[in-house]
Amino acid sequence: MDNKIELFHDFNNLYESDKEGYAIAPLVCNGTIKQIESDNIVLSEGLMITLIDPDDFDENGNPDRLEVEVKISFDKKNDYWFGEFIRSELKYRSEKKVT
Repeated sequence: MDNKIELFHDFNNLYESDKEGYAIAPLVCNGTIKQIESDNIVLSEGLMITLIDPDDFDENGNPDRLEVEVKISFDKKNDYWFGEFIRSELKYRSEKKVT
């Protein structure tokens, strides 16, 4: 049984990380917050989850979803959860190799 958490995220809402090549995905969008609440997701420091945008399209206009695995952290200064990831790992599901 796969217990991997998949959480909606709008990838238009990203920030550069202090780490070179990394990006920050703040978990503040309305759809993300609603899903966390409705699915009773408990976020914690270091939790690994997959952020997805299921309503996206690939470069050819075919329905596809963007996804990336992120490490969850909490921004105490600004009071929100975020996921950090290597920017080059944000890919369409169809681009990922099946192993």
